[in-house]
Formats: sequence, structure tokens, C-alpha cells
Amino acid sequence: MKKKKNFKFKNKKIRLCIFKSNKHMYIQVINDKFGITLFSCSTINKYIINNFKNINKNKIGFFIGLQLYKYIFFNNIKFIFIDINKNKFSGKIKEIILTINNKL
Repeated sequence: MKKKKNFKFKNKKIRLCIFKSNKHMYIQVINDKFGITLFSCSTINKYIINNFKNINKNKIGFFIGLQLYKYIFFNNIKFIFIDINKNKFSGKIKEIILTINNKL
């Protein structure tokens, strides 16, 4: 069993963690100072599945980014670290991050 290397966001306050499997994406806003999940969203969400069946997959990233932006804006979060877990900065991940960045 491998030990995880030192976590580089360990002492930071708020982190956006994005995990992408072959079919779905899971996004969490985590407070590392207290070790709790503040907000989570995924493509398994019934609202996203029912309303965005025929939309381009990159546009789904845009709508998830809007949901995250609403949470970040209404909770007055000014600075957030992004953790994409060795995924490439392209496609849905890029749409999510750019949507949040453009709105802030």
C-alpha cells in the first residue's frame, strides 16, 4: 500500500476538488482547515440528468460551474484552491473552472 505524498493544500482554507470517472464527474468544495465538505455536486444529480440529456457534454460543465459559482458567491468565499487530481485541464474540467473564474 502506497502512502500519499504530503498534501500541498494542507494548511489552506477552501479547496475545489474535481474527480472525473469515465461516465461522471464529482465536484466538492472542501474546508481543509476543519476537514469538512461544504458543498458537493455531480453529474449524477437528478436535476442535471433530467434537464440536460441532449446538451453537449462540455456545456454540462458550464452548468455545474454555475451551480458552484452560486454557492461560492452566496457564501462570500473570496479565494479557492483548485485540485483536479491528475486530470487534464480540458473539456468539462476546463469549462467548470473557467465559468467560476469568469464570474468571480
